[in-house]
Amino acid sequence: MEMGFRDTQISGTLPPEWGAWVNVKLFEAAAAKMSGTLPASFGQWEQIESLSLHVNSFTGTLPPEFGKMTQLRSFRVSSNLISGTLPDSYGNWKQLTHLEVGLTLIGGTLPEAYAGCQ
Repeated sequence: MEMGFRDTQISGTLPPEWGAWVNVKLFEAAAAKMSGTLPASFGQWEQIESLSLHVNSFTGTLPPEFGKMTQLRSFRVSSNLISGTLPDSYGNWKQLTHLEVGLTLIGGTLPEAYAGCQ
């Protein structure tokens, strides 16, 4: 399944119930006026290859549960109000080729677990 809300006027939060959609391959809600925290339940999207949530107003921290997304190739959360650090569990993203976390409040150093990523 592929879902996209890029450059829309859709606003609000991402429903945690969407985490039950286990066949998601691509999810894009970029520049869509979205807010709130990122649902930890999306970590159930173990087959997802691309998650684009950049240019929104998401807050909170990055859910460690996203580390279960072992097929992830692209992760984009830049230009949000997300804070904290990159969870060690994201080192499970061995297929990752594109990571965007700029223009956020994320800080710290890259965890050692990231050494195995492409």
